[in-house]
Formats: sequence, C-alpha cells, structure tokens
Amino acid sequence: MDWDADPPLSSSFIYSTTREAEARKPPGLKAEAVGSLPREVYGCPGGAAAGPPECCICLERFHKGDSLVRLPCGHKFHGDCLSPWLRGCGDCPYCRFRIVSDAPAAHVTGPEVPF
Repeated sequence: MDWDADPPLSSSFIYSTTREAEARKPPGLKAEAVGSLPREVYGCPGGAAAGPPECCICLERFHKGDSLVRLPCGHKFHGDCLSPWLRGCGDCPYCRFRIVSDAPAAHVTGPEVPF
C-alpha cells in the first residue's frame, strides 16, 4: 500500500468527525441546574449505597460520609467531579443519558443515539 497516496485517515476526516460529534453533544448545564440535582450521603441510611462503589470521573472509591450527586439516570458522582463535566456537557459521563436544563431544574429526556 502506498501510504503517501492513500493515508489511513486524513486530518480533514478526523477534524470533520470531531466537529460532528461536538455538534451532537448536549449543551452544558447552568450552575443553578447543577446545584438543583439531588444529593446523597454515601453509606448513610437512605443514602447512596447501590451502584458502582466509585466515581467514574476521578476513579476514587466512595467513602462513608461522601456527598454525592445523583443524576436522573441513577448514576452517582462526587459533586466536585461532576460539576465541571455538566457545565461543559449536559449528559451523564457514564451512560450518556441526556440531561436538559429548565433552570433551575434539570430533567432527563432520554438516551442519546451513540456516535
């Protein structure tokens, strides 16, 4: 194969694909919408216990007493990890469930079609 005449992926293809994915990304949430999401305390009665035992953003295990934010899809994260993510992208970092802001509330519209 002649790599000069037929490169495996051109930079224009990569740029175009990245731009298309960026256009489908849901808009970030306002601070009020992020702040209105339900919070739970890990390891307390009635608090967060089910689900993965770690934050999939920072990959650290939850510890008893940690304050977690629960998204409408049910996934839980450290608030300090989740806030920057949601400000830039309005979906769950774990399952990509779309969160739509009706400031100050936030609700789910459903899963986004995968890229």
